[in-house]
Amino acid sequence: MRSIELICAVFAISMFAACGGGIPEPPSGGGDAGTITGKERIGWDQQAATASDLAAIKYAIYIDGNRTELSGVSCTPPAAASGFPCSAPLPSMTAGKHTLELSSFVTDGSESAKSAAISVNVSPGVTSAVSAGDAAASAPHDENESRPDRTRPDLRTKDGVTLRVDLVADGISDPTSIGLTPDGRMFVAERAGEVRTIRDGQLESIPALQVQDLFVDGDRGGVLSVSVDPAFEQTRFVYVLDVTTGDSGPSFRLSRFREAGGVLAERAVLLDRVTAAPDRPAGSIAFGPDGKLYVALDDGGDQDRAFRPGSFNGKVLRLNPDGTTPDDQPGGSPVYSVNYRSPGDLDWDAATATLWVADWRRQEADRLSPGRSVAGRNGLERRSFKFPLSSGPSSLAMLRAPTVTALDRNLFVASGDDGTIMRVRLGEGAREIVSTESLTIDDSARVRALEAGADGALYVALDREILRVSPR
Repeated sequence: MRSIELICAVFAISMFAACGGGIPEPPSGGGDAGTITGKERIGWDQQAATASDLAAIKYAIYIDGNRTELSGVSCTPPAAASGFPCSAPLPSMTAGKHTLELSSFVTDGSESAKSAAISVNVSPGVTSAVSAGDAAASAPHDENESRPDRTRPDLRTKDGVTLRVDLVADGISDPTSIGLTPDGRMFVAERAGEVRTIRDGQLESIPALQVQDLFVDGDRGGVLSVSVDPAFEQTRFVYVLDVTTGDSGPSFRLSRFREAGGVLAERAVLLDRVTAAPDRPAGSIAFGPDGKLYVALDDGGDQDRAFRPGSFNGKVLRLNPDGTTPDDQPGGSPVYSVNYRSPGDLDWDAATATLWVADWRRQEADRLSPGRSVAGRNGLERRSFKFPLSSGPSSLAMLRAPTVTALDRNLFVASGDDGTIMRVRLGEGAREIVSTESLTIDDSARVRALEAGADGALYVALDREILRVSPR
């Protein structure tokens, strides 16, 4: 790959093409980088003592002297002698010649000197019509509008709601869970052991995390679930539930990571060595409206364990974000709810303080039994709703769409072997099912995971793609 490098006190700057190709080798120390498309990423080496220190640094790019903060920055350890390798997509620029400089800064306002300048010539016909001087003030570019191939056919519900389906990113492999961050990024867990990052509609080539020592058997085990701390902007915490190998068979492991520069590091194991079902390991994690972490684990292949007080199998656990038991848990035990066989997913309806659990039980017609556990003064009220699916559930999500009354607090459920999702409309207080309907997302792929976004959209993971389903 051809690159341009400029060495100064703060940066070693390089440019590299995001999708093949490259730019001519320039002289060292700055100068003319030649012709680019404007869709490349700009890269540099950043000095920092630790990954946590690195996460506190932000960056600005000067295009023809006009300053704008860089977004989509990714820094990946390990650090070399020259620093941590970092990169970010270039802001939009008009065709023609431009001068680029970089600086780093921290939140207290301190900013480094500018790097040596790079001259570039942006090729005409491939960039958006935003001048370099207006880059800082320009609105975010909607890639779906400029890339019509990202838009799929609309879905239409029985009550007349039109749903737009857009491709967010492809290139994923066997996704099992989606975690959304407040800054618009997406962490996607892949069963084989990687957590991938999607930023600005692009799947980053370097994983945020690579998990070792996993138990993976075809489409079973591996990384099961990922959840982002509701206080992510302050803590940078991301939680991962996976299935590991061991002398006694597969077991569950719950870990907490700190995100720094796009990488999940500083692992802390919060729960370990809980037996997992050898034939179909199932579990999930999600934060509740109370800020606690809820962990659902299967019965370990023995249904009796779901009732044993001393076992975490077949239970939903309620934990503090640091893995300890909350003070208000009865008996000082983290056990929140019992008697689950194979809980594949869970999500909260914050409006009614209701936890929905997709518990696959291979009953007649392989019907889904999502348990409804409602926290109350007298413990938990458990209810079970059944509706037909082609097989056991792969995921569920409670949509939060307050601007579209017909969709707000609808439960969406995915089956494990086809490309449809079931929309479930609930009555007042979620005590009854008003209606259900099946929506075909893709008839050539399976729906692997669902996640409801704070933007009122439903994010859908297929075999190799992530889609965004939103009301028009």
